[in-house]
Amino acid sequence: MRASALGPLYEARRFIVVSTQGKGDEAALRAAVATEAAYHAFVGSRRKMAALRDKLIAEGIEASALDRIKAPAGLDLGAITPEEIAMSILAEITIKRRRGQRVPVATH
Repeated sequence: MRASALGPLYEARRFIVVSTQGKGDEAALRAAVATEAAYHAFVGSRRKMAALRDKLIAEGIEASALDRIKAPAGLDLGAITPEEIAMSILAEITIKRRRGQRVPVATH
């Protein structure tokens, strides 16, 4: 999958790669690292990402580009169900998106 195949998503500021249980992970990761984004993440285990990283580096993808991908995606909330995993990812994106936008309230 080429980044240009992503159409309007190519210009997105945030990008999450969802694990497809081994079907399309490499192509999705290639497209993700070719996309300018504030957030790159992979829904999968550290071990799975490490194996994909090694393979993609062997195929010519820059290690520094792959190092931008957070794996596993999301905050470590102890999530198990798909809904909890999605919530942890959205929480992490919200932190990234809102960091520095709130003015601390003075406490007296």
